[in-house]
Order: sequence, then structure tokens, then C-alpha cells
Amino acid sequence: MASGRVFGPPSVGARGLLEWAVDLWPYVNGKATLGGLDLLTMKAPDALDVIHVFFEEDLLDESKEAMEAKTRVRKMIYRQLYKKTYKYGVASSDQSYNYSTASDGYLGEEDDAIEEPVKFAKKDYIPPTEINPNSSNPFGKSVEPPLG
Repeated sequence: MASGRVFGPPSVGARGLLEWAVDLWPYVNGKATLGGLDLLTMKAPDALDVIHVFFEEDLLDESKEAMEAKTRVRKMIYRQLYKKTYKYGVASSDQSYNYSTASDGYLGEEDDAIEEPVKFAKKDYIPPTEINPNSSNPFGKSVEPPLG
């Protein structure tokens, strides 16, 4: 806090936390859901605070062995269940908490910012189903008639 004002997190740090959360979405969303939170409906600063807490909790294990075990399990789960590579594990070495695939750490650097946002393909317009309230099947062939 400076001059009585609170400043938001730096954009590089926020982007790094969001990349981590997206990459580990099943874990992050599951942990939030267990806590009664819906990250997708929260205000962005609040969701980022929750993600920050999850990130720090995920880093703090009792031992190097626990971190290595978590890495082995997540590599297997992400490969087999999500068809993705888990990229935030620790290297199995005598070095302390050395993140194996992140060359510049979890949070990245400013120069590796996304240059172009993702562009989604445009889909063709699908007109709404016409409704005939006087028919026994008011929605036509698209939808089954109402029950009873």
C-alpha cells in the first residue's frame, strides 16, 4: 500500500498464476469446488487471490520426497487422464526444489508474453427452433414432445 492506495498484482505475476491455474485446471477447480468456491463466477481479483493461495499451498510440501511423489503421480494422471504433459514437477536430483521443465520458473518473464490472443473459429448461424403451441409436438422434429 502506497499513499493509501492498494495496487493490483503485476501483470507478469498474474499471468503466470493464471497459466499455472489453466494448466492444472482439474486440480485447481476441484480444490475450489471442495471449498465451496466457483472460480469462474468470482470477481477476477478474488479468483486470482484464491489461485495464488492454491499455488503457494501446492509448493509447500513437507519434504523433497513428497514433492517428487506428487510429481510422479501428476505426470501419470495428466498423461493418462487428460492427455497432457504435467510440466510443473520437481526434478529428481539432490538439488532443492528445482522445477524441471520451467526454464525461467513458474511465473515466466515479461518477454514471453502472448503476442496474439487465441482466435476462435466463427461458427455458422443456427436459426432458433420454430414453436407451434397448437401442435402435439410444439418443437417439431428437433426436440421430443413434452411429457404428459
